[in-house]
Amino acid sequence: MKNQIYTLIFIIQSASAFAASEIGSVKFSVDRTSNESVIEISSSEAIKYTSQPNSEDRQLIIDLPGTKLLDSAPKSIDASSYPSVVSLVSTYAVDDTPDLTRMVVQMREWQEPVVSGSGNTIRIAVPASPAVVAAMKEMGEAAPSAPPVEAPAAKPKTVAKKIENKSAPNSEDDEIADAAAADDRMGEFLNAHDKQVFKGKPITLQARDMEVRDIIRLIGDASGFNIIIADDVNGRLTLSLTDVPWDQVLDIVLRSLNLGADRTNNVLRIMPMGRLVQQKNDEQRLKDVSSSSEPRITKIIPVNYANPDELISTVQEFVNSRNSGSSNSAVKAVVRVDRRTNSIVMQDTQEGIDKTVKLIQLLDTQTPQVMIEAKIVDASEGFAKTIGGSLGFGSVASDSSEAYLTSFAGGNPIDALISGSNFNGSTVLSGGREFATLSAQPTASGAAFGATFRTAFIPGVERINAILAMTESEQQAKVVSSPRVVVLNKESASIVQGIPILIPKVTNNAAGSAQGIESSQAKISLSVTPQVTNDESVLMQLSISRDSTSAGPGGTSLPADRNITTKVLVESGTTLVIGGVYSSEESKAESGFPFLRKLPLIGNFFGSETSNKSRSELFIFITPKILNTKKSGIST
Repeated sequence: MKNQIYTLIFIIQSASAFAASEIGSVKFSVDRTSNESVIEISSSEAIKYTSQPNSEDRQLIIDLPGTKLLDSAPKSIDASSYPSVVSLVSTYAVDDTPDLTRMVVQMREWQEPVVSGSGNTIRIAVPASPAVVAAMKEMGEAAPSAPPVEAPAAKPKTVAKKIENKSAPNSEDDEIADAAAADDRMGEFLNAHDKQVFKGKPITLQARDMEVRDIIRLIGDASGFNIIIADDVNGRLTLSLTDVPWDQVLDIVLRSLNLGADRTNNVLRIMPMGRLVQQKNDEQRLKDVSSSSEPRITKIIPVNYANPDELISTVQEFVNSRNSGSSNSAVKAVVRVDRRTNSIVMQDTQEGIDKTVKLIQLLDTQTPQVMIEAKIVDASEGFAKTIGGSLGFGSVASDSSEAYLTSFAGGNPIDALISGSNFNGSTVLSGGREFATLSAQPTASGAAFGATFRTAFIPGVERINAILAMTESEQQAKVVSSPRVVVLNKESASIVQGIPILIPKVTNNAAGSAQGIESSQAKISLSVTPQVTNDESVLMQLSISRDSTSAGPGGTSLPADRNITTKVLVESGTTLVIGGVYSSEESKAESGFPFLRKLPLIGNFFGSETSNKSRSELFIFITPKILNTKKSGIST
């Protein structure tokens, strides 16, 4: 029996040891001596804790394992009304982990907290920032301690305002810059809300069953917005968000509770969606009623560049759409065109006229003007080489009666044997044999080498004559044509330069055909129709030509057309190659005495060799440039 009692006592003690500690008190206060913010957590048993500071999001996260949060304990303490670095203290139980309580301390600006535990109490001390200390001295009083359970009573709003002013920049320019930056961020949020593209700074927000008003205030601290929350904004949310853009967090909160946001200058107003819609409708009705009583004025709006007859249709449609959106159908604007003064006459309220004038100023801009320059580069080069020779033998008696001549490639006029009185250039006059003239004659552009030798070692041959002719020519030509024209957007322009030429013509009639000559032109021309785009590019319909000629019969010329027709898109000021033709030709010819012309070194005396190489290139470049980008409204 005694053993059974001990066993029962052990079981009871073990159960008591494993029971979760109960958190029943969370207190917030501002120490009167050190001006630091103090948060105290009290539980029924000794508790353990882990702290996770997050300086980037200005948060301190305290995890309390093995604890339960009593219903009587405060879930949220709003400290935003106090001269404290701490703005909100949120305590909740973590859903996924049993017997785990989490506290999130949100700060206006990051200060390194000091966390200490003693028995069943955990104390969190957050030092005061210099701005808070300065505000306390200026006010001459310390903030009272916050109630231990309920949210602290709100102090006068001037306290928090003074603290914020102490941390704000001193210079007026810095204040204007900060206001402009906040205004830009507010515009980004409204655009992100419509397009669902979020670019705000990532924040981490952990909250359980927290009032939506407190969540919006936390987001306002993170974004730096001026936020007004309507009194009928109610609801509670549980959030567990890590590194989520602040604008996306705000969008999620608004959509979850069917809330709407409206911007007024640099202030964001948040209220229920139905109330916001009703308010907008009431404002529009009030505006329509006010507009009906406004005086009508008449204004003459001059038109400088646009065609008023074309512009009036756009303006009239714009004015009609504005009137159709108004519930006051009795008020109609009058818009007319005065062609004599090239202006538009309008009668409407001052607001309507101001909007129409702004529209006309945006539309009445200079027509874009484009300068288009084409470069046509025509380059050619050629190379020709000819090498050949001849070899002959002769015997001349003293009386010239038994003279004979022979040659492998024709007669040689520089040989003494055949250039005397017995040879007239192609025929031996007495006792000789006829043979053809030399096949490789020297020319003015080439060079020739010849020699005549007396010999006695070949029976019957007294002379050997030899000649070697070599010709080499090289030519290069480059022609650059650059037509240029200036034209308005979507208009056509052309420029032509022609060279008169005579070309042969054959005319057929009843009597037969007759040869004739007619006059024509070899042209260098540029025809273009440009279209300017809003990104400062030019879409062009192009036709470019550069004709060439070659010699024809009877002093005439034969034309050769070279042109391109295309449609291209080119950035303003950029040069683009839009076409080109490259051709290369190479030829080689050999002739002479069979077999002997193939001999090394001396083979050139038994034949001739000719080689030709030619190459031509034709490239066309185009460069458009918009001359009046600013005045035409393409760029600012």
